[in-house]
Amino acid sequence: MKKKRIFVTGTTGTMGGETMKQLLERPDTFTVITLARDSEKNRVFMEPYLSNPNIEIFWGDLTNYEDVLRCVTNVDYVVHCAAFISPAADRYPKEAMQINYGGTLNIIKAIKAQPNQDEIKLINIGTVAETGDRMAPIHWGRVGDPLKPSIHDYYAVSKIAAERAVIESGLKYWVSLRQTGIMSIKEFSLNEGIAFHQPLNNVLEWVTATDSGVLCANACEEWVDEGFWGHVYNIGGGESCRVTNYELMSKMMAKIGISDFRKVAEPNWYATHNFHGQWYLDSDKLDDFLHYRSQSVDDFVEFYGQVMQQAASEQADSMPTITPEQIVQGIRENNERTALTDTGTLHWVINNEDEQLDAFFISRKKWAEIPGWDKFVLHRPVGTPVVLDHGYDETKPESELTIEDVKKAALFRGGKCLSDSMTVGNWSDKLNFQCHCGHHFSASPRLILEAGHWCDECERESWNFNEQAKHSPFFAQVWNPLHDEDELARCYVKEVKDTDII
Repeated sequence: MKKKRIFVTGTTGTMGGETMKQLLERPDTFTVITLARDSEKNRVFMEPYLSNPNIEIFWGDLTNYEDVLRCVTNVDYVVHCAAFISPAADRYPKEAMQINYGGTLNIIKAIKAQPNQDEIKLINIGTVAETGDRMAPIHWGRVGDPLKPSIHDYYAVSKIAAERAVIESGLKYWVSLRQTGIMSIKEFSLNEGIAFHQPLNNVLEWVTATDSGVLCANACEEWVDEGFWGHVYNIGGGESCRVTNYELMSKMMAKIGISDFRKVAEPNWYATHNFHGQWYLDSDKLDDFLHYRSQSVDDFVEFYGQVMQQAASEQADSMPTITPEQIVQGIRENNERTALTDTGTLHWVINNEDEQLDAFFISRKKWAEIPGWDKFVLHRPVGTPVVLDHGYDETKPESELTIEDVKKAALFRGGKCLSDSMTVGNWSDKLNFQCHCGHHFSASPRLILEAGHWCDECERESWNFNEQAKHSPFFAQVWNPLHDEDELARCYVKEVKDTDII
């Protein structure tokens, strides 16, 4: 069997790096091609792979089309893991759009430049951040739910634009896999204020870095069913990976000897709104195709504890003896310093950054009302999942979708479908729509009904969710349950748009 050539982006990052490792462990099946920015850090990272005959390393940039074209030429698959993520993406939104959206456009263009473009398979990695804040009672989600990127989250905004480009690319073989929270030592070692953006009662269905790598490698195997392609999926670790933020942090702290997480932070250091995360009603579907799950939250926590114990053992000879009380105090002080950094919640409070406070706490007044641990309510959601209405009859086979179904779904979104006809069961050809603002746009049923996108002009202009919920019963399902009627209605204009990228 001829070896498959796999172009993997983002191999110096967590998911791309794990994908590269998994592919290289199958040397009789795959050759890896990768593109990395030429920096001292990346040179050091790639050094162990330089002598591996199963990898070809190119130095360049995703935003440079010629660099991308060089990597795409003669490949069988593109696994697009690279991303400029938060908090850096929030500090530098223009760069986030250039890399996350512009880089994706370059990949699509390069695939289309190949004589065998209909044979090349694109695996695009999206993100759970596209659907934003989904705390209880709407904490159960699935593909097709409304997109709601958190306010100020330019990573999510750029990934929404990128996913739209992939779905509407016209490529024969594509998928978009929305990555959830990824558990790795690297990700949990960052001392960044974003750690306090996630509410204590927020839910996430995590996945480990290893399982993510297995997932992407398996997607490149010959045995993958043809029906896998041309769809959007949620990546999740399943039932054993569904926890609240507080539960996960408590488990991790226990592994380093801190039995009560409440000793190392205060409730009002954590946002109450505007993060992202959900438990999935449909993540088993992806595992049914790719068979990637092998690890749980507890498996990762056990590994985390082993790494921390090893690190402590290596430092024991050079460090003075530290009491348990000193460990607790040290972690608490570090957490507070982190919350005071430029993207941290306490920084916003001290510096009167009301635009941030309104987004993550509803208002400064609401922040001030957050009680201490003696009255703060921690809870794990229970009960029957709330399944959101997508506005059309989803029990019908895809092959039976009609223009009447699409028109009904458009009305449920506060707009209308302007097209009078479509080929029954055709999810790929674009139809004409109008949103409640009067914007006209074209989109495929796949983009609107399966992926949850809507008006591209509304998406790129602002976070205007209060107003959107007034006109769209579809969107109101993910906004009204988490926001009071008397909440301050703000319109947050976006600093950068996908149309800024040429």
